[in-house]
Amino acid sequence: MSRIFLSHSSKDDFEAVAIRDWLIEEGWDDIFLDLDPTQGIHPGERWERALHEAANRCEAVLKLCTKKTRKNQFPSLKHKSCRPCGNGSG
Repeated sequence: MSRIFLSHSSKDDFEAVAIRDWLIEEGWDDIFLDLDPTQGIHPGERWERALHEAANRCEAVLKLCTKKTRKNQFPSLKHKSCRPCGNGSG
């Protein structure tokens, strides 16, 4: 199970890999990044289902927003499985 889901646009692949590498250097080794060869989406895998399942398993989502993609990423969420986190009080 990946505890951190790193969400990004394909326009930001380079930056996403750099963030993943930095997180690993900082001791986080359980990161889902779709293009990661070991923990990401594998060739032939149904990518939409894989993204949904990974998002549901994670404990945190990091959404990478850059100048290249900021206009396209808001106001809608990329994944339907993203939902507000609450304390359960209502």
